[in-house]
Amino acid sequence: MATIDRDNIKALFARMTSPQEADKYADLAAAAYLKLSALAGDRPLTEDQAAACEYAAAADAAYRYFCESAVREELCMTELGAVRRETDNTKTAAAAKALRDSAFAQLAGITDSDGFVFIAAEGGS
Repeated sequence: MATIDRDNIKALFARMTSPQEADKYADLAAAAYLKLSALAGDRPLTEDQAAACEYAAAADAAYRYFCESAVREELCMTELGAVRRETDNTKTAAAAKALRDSAFAQLAGITDSDGFVFIAAEGGS
């Protein structure tokens, strides 16, 4: 039987963000690993089930990363030289949410909550 692998989650998280950002935000992948491990419980997993859990964990970490990125204010310079704050990352955050929701939908029958409690605990986002 297979287990959920932290390194696989980190590699998937790096693919979804970038290797530099994955290193910088390794705590997000670690937290997602703990959550998915708790959801999977002690039940034995097939290789495919473990891979689905790893992907869902990485997608959750990426979603959290993009949410954090969306709330950070970044300075942008317009063509006329004016500096303004740029914070509209709503499309990226929506895409990350869709990715996460899709990954958790694949966990039906694998985890105790089938993804529902995990997502609902975050305010339904």
